Amino acid sequence: MDGVEGLVTRLMYGTGMRVNEALGLRVQDLAFDRSEITVHGKGNKVRRGPFPTKLQGAVREHLEQRRKLYEADKAKNMHEVYLPTRSIASTPRRPTNGAGSSCFRRMTTRPIRAAVTSAGLICTRFGFNAP
Repeated sequence: MDGVEGLVTRLMYGTGMRVNEALGLRVQDLAFDRSEITVHGKGNKVRRGPFPTKLQGAVREHLEQRRKLYEADKAKNMHEVYLPTRSIASTPRRPTNGAGSSCFRRMTTRPIRAAVTSAGLICTRFGFNAP
């Protein structure tokens, strides 16, 4: 599995995150200097886990691509989204520096769930514990 789906799957395997936890990961949850990830899990529980050094380069590269896309959208004045007046009052303002933005924003869970299920079936078939 390649691309962003592969990166998310490797992050899940390396950190023990669930699918929705991985897809909800924010830039501010990554501590490259401490090799640590803050995970926001079920029931608003927050925990910290290891951030595999093998994946840090790939995550940095992905975030750099996202930053370039954001800067290109900002240059075209397309970096903000229209919200109806009713939503503006109930939605808190997000930081525009990218710290609060999602790492894997436009993804669906289907390909990642399929990959995790396939990996589990393969591991079980060959006598290994499923990831």
